[in-house]
Amino acid sequence: MTFGIIVLSTIISVTATTMDAPYEVGTYWGTSLAFFVMALIALLALVLTRFINEKRA
Repeated sequence: MTFGIIVLSTIISVTATTMDAPYEVGTYWGTSLAFFVMALIALLALVLTRFINEKRA
């Protein structure tokens, strides 16, 4: 879980500093991107959990 928080915080920070826009806009886009990545990771975890449970049965 700590690794995930570090990755999401890094996504927000990098997006906010490298965008050619005001800091607030960069932070908004970074947060949006971080939530999208978090959703993909959660979906992948759900699929892997179902796959592992099917293998056991």
